[in-house]
Amino acid sequence: RMVARDGARLVMLGTPNRGSWEIVRLLVSQAGTLKQLALLDLTNDRRELLEVIREFPGVLELLPEDPRDFFAEGVWKRLHAHDEAERDQWGLPGQGRPAAADRTWLRQAGQAREWLRDQAIDPDGMIYVAGHAPETPSDVKEAKGRRWWFGGERKRLQFFVSGRGDSSVLWDDGLLPGVPTWYAPGIGHGDLAKEPALFGAVEDLLVRGRTEARSLQREAPVARDLPLGEDPEHAAVVEDRLAGA
Repeated sequence: RMVARDGARLVMLGTPNRGSWEIVRLLVSQAGTLKQLALLDLTNDRRELLEVIREFPGVLELLPEDPRDFFAEGVWKRLHAHDEAERDQWGLPGQGRPAAADRTWLRQAGQAREWLRDQAIDPDGMIYVAGHAPETPSDVKEAKGRRWWFGGERKRLQFFVSGRGDSSVLWDDGLLPGVPTWYAPGIGHGDLAKEPALFGAVEDLLVRGRTEARSLQREAPVARDLPLGEDPEHAAVVEDRLAGA
């Protein structure tokens, strides 16, 4: 309805159209924002905060699209069973259900994603602005145990990062086919809507559908990833740095 109006345009700023791996980090209690929130909350720890967060439909609908299907309980049960290092800090997400519903919040989030996927894309009335950051979560693996000073080794979940994203959303999970894309080099996801250098450029995109502002470019920034096995899109996370993010 919006783009049906003459001259109207929709400008997306890092929209996670196919989800975000940062949500998986959040739900397994590894996200830096969750740890910071727990430090500020004097009455609830990470697990108690997640008991609330993991039932929000809006959070669950942002899970990434992946062959393992994060909208099904099976993958979460497997990850939880493997995560000896942190599993006491999180539980299975989206297991509640609205009154008289036969599907959990998690399953309903999957249905919502399918509905969005089936919606028509109007390249003439839509524009995507992609941010850029050195590291964006891109995958999670069940890793071998790390040796601790006491208690031997404990299996854990290891996240990986890609240089092709805005710190929260991978370009491949945001960009839409046929929709013109502009890139904001050096500007991460959280700054796309508040960086003054982008204000004029975004206004140009809304009004004219194009811009000559130097803060945006059509070519994707050069993104270097360290290879993980045979997959050049992923780079192993430096865990201490990620844990403090």
